[in-house]
Amino acid sequence: MCFSFIYNEKMPGGADFTDKGKAVVDKYPLFKAYVELLRAEFADRLASRNSCSFFRIQVILMTVATVFGLITCVAQASVLIAQMSAGKEEDAGEAESIKSA
Repeated sequence: MCFSFIYNEKMPGGADFTDKGKAVVDKYPLFKAYVELLRAEFADRLASRNSCSFFRIQVILMTVATVFGLITCVAQASVLIAQMSAGKEEDAGEAESIKSA
């Protein structure tokens, strides 16, 4: 997480995004020391990684989820409209049966 969003020079948001995360990490000296040890341990991997592959995958998944969410909302709205219109027809049928009785 730290190396995807905070200590990532290839982050699309740039320093405006990563510097805010670094400021939070700086507030916790023990965690900052841990992150620095990890940065030293994974220096080769971090230097050779692709630019924000995790971020791109996340954006793709969120886009797919949004599309399915919109489809669900439209389907539920159509069911609601159908139920409301069927309810009005039943009310009209009940009124006719009461008048004829």
